[in-house]
Amino acid sequence: MSGFKTFVDRKILRKEIVENNVTSIDISSMENASIYAYDKYITILNKNKLTMYSTYGKKEYENEIEISDAIYSSNNRFLAVAQRNGQNLYLISEGNILWETEIEGEIEKINVNKNGYVSVIISGSSHKSIISTYSPRGKRII
Repeated sequence: MSGFKTFVDRKILRKEIVENNVTSIDISSMENASIYAYDKYITILNKNKLTMYSTYGKKEYENEIEISDAIYSSNNRFLAVAQRNGQNLYLISEGNILWETEIEGEIEKINVNKNGYVSVIISGSSHKSIISTYSPRGKRII
């Protein structure tokens, strides 16, 4: 079956993929890079720099963020990024940092909905865990 498929691809459809035609992003020189895909972007976090690439591998945006070990959550055009077991939290959309905040306690988990509301599970306080919610503008709701 694979021989027939290859024959049809090459001789009839004139479709051939070679390594020279494939778009790639070089990450070989990066240490401990964190890679995440959301919406129409591929993001790479390396040395406190969040770089966003298009689906064609073109560098679109670059932001300085104070995160080394990231946890991510995305929905639609929103990307929430937080420091694992840390305090820093960012909401990003279309390559722009919409807001950033520092949380009291340690961030365990984050979630963002399609409208840009972010919920954060926080530990390390007097209670076992606390859930805080932030509006798309960064205002703490609860």
